[in-house]
Amino acid sequence: MKTPLPDLNGNESMLDERILSQLSTIVGHEHLVTDKTNLDIFSSDALSPNRAHNLLNELHILPSAVIFPTSNKQVSEIIKLANLNVIPVTPVGGGTGVMGGIAPLADSLMISLKKMNKLITLDLPSRSVTVEAGMILGELNSFLRTKHHILGHDPYSLPIASVGGAISTNGVGYTASKYGTMGEQVIGLETVLPSGELLPISHIPNSSVGPDVSNLFIGTEGTLGIITAACIKIYPEPKTTRFLTIGFHDFKTGYNLLSEIYDANLRPSLLELNESQNGITMHLVFDGEPDVIDASVKWVTTKLDNKQQFLLNPDITSSYWNNRHTSAKLYANNALNKPRDVKWKRNTNTIFEYLHFSLPPSQILKFKQASERIINQNKLTVTEFAIWGKPDFFSIMIIPAEPHSTSTQQLHEASEKLILLSCDMGGSIEYCHGVGIKLKHIVQTELGASYDLIKTLKTTLDPNYIMNPNKYI
Repeated sequence: MKTPLPDLNGNESMLDERILSQLSTIVGHEHLVTDKTNLDIFSSDALSPNRAHNLLNELHILPSAVIFPTSNKQVSEIIKLANLNVIPVTPVGGGTGVMGGIAPLADSLMISLKKMNKLITLDLPSRSVTVEAGMILGELNSFLRTKHHILGHDPYSLPIASVGGAISTNGVGYTASKYGTMGEQVIGLETVLPSGELLPISHIPNSSVGPDVSNLFIGTEGTLGIITAACIKIYPEPKTTRFLTIGFHDFKTGYNLLSEIYDANLRPSLLELNESQNGITMHLVFDGEPDVIDASVKWVTTKLDNKQQFLLNPDITSSYWNNRHTSAKLYANNALNKPRDVKWKRNTNTIFEYLHFSLPPSQILKFKQASERIINQNKLTVTEFAIWGKPDFFSIMIIPAEPHSTSTQQLHEASEKLILLSCDMGGSIEYCHGVGIKLKHIVQTELGASYDLIKTLKTTLDPNYIMNPNKYI
């Protein structure tokens, strides 16, 4: 017997009642939801229709059930059951992604790691912490601060994003200049494979014994397995902090200084260059040992000619730094764990695109110049050009110059041209948010021959294609 579950379009989604009963036995009936309201709430992220051109149907699909396991053993049993019955499975962390990475298929299961949020071990001498994948980054960082340590990953979504989700997308935060991407924080991962087999976690920081298997699950968005726990690096809490704000007359001068700072291995926690209607500004945050900070600030300021490069009020950067998580808090209050229509209404009248490319530094200024031509040809306006953290991370926010009936189409077409241009210039189509459903159609263009190798790996590990299907592979 099958129980009908209506989706948002009024169609019926069907899952065998026998399967639901078995799932309930594994996790307990209180940790299994099948009602429309909760299916709606827990099966969408921050990708809304205004940024999902031609993907509206996919955004509306509901799964048949959302499951909240409390242990890796339960995750393993769920996956074994799903694999045996060839039921698609999508893992969910904090639900804060912006690319539709958790968009489910019909008649599928979603596994939320929300209740798997425990601290397993803290190893201060080894500068590492091991936690379950559902642990919220901000909560972990707050705990670490009581031990005078911090995380190296500090995204805007720190208060609401999960450890497992950040690893699955290989996210980039404000402090990437100093500590690197989220993937670079990983020492080892515990993962449930599509067969249900549990790969134990490794706490070995470095090894030359074969490939690091953990890398298979960093940035692969749950398509090869479900991360259930992670051992990650932690760092001593900085003793002091200094802010610098620098203005420029042109982006090239700012970019050249940013590259000099990076090449000198100064590694400020925040290294950011922005061009907007307010001008061209570099934000620098140096933290750590006072003597090192003083030397770093002196090195930077002696590079300024006070004509093309000039100091601005450091309070500008201080304010920016202190408010860096505000948008996540607003999202938590107004959209997180809300139905789709509530999430989507926030952006109903907003048409924009935010693109994040990684390019060889030698190509950044050429790419910027070429992108400006494409943007102008499509009658769009740039609200921001930015370099975040590393000289190869280049972001663009664009909006219609004058909103009209074809604005969305123009925005989409220009975005596609910019994405393909990045590929043509030896770059990547995304450096911080993953692919999800939004960019899945371009992945093969970037990966080239590597795509076939990844596909072989996928079919070997997941012959039934149950793990987060309909994504990049």
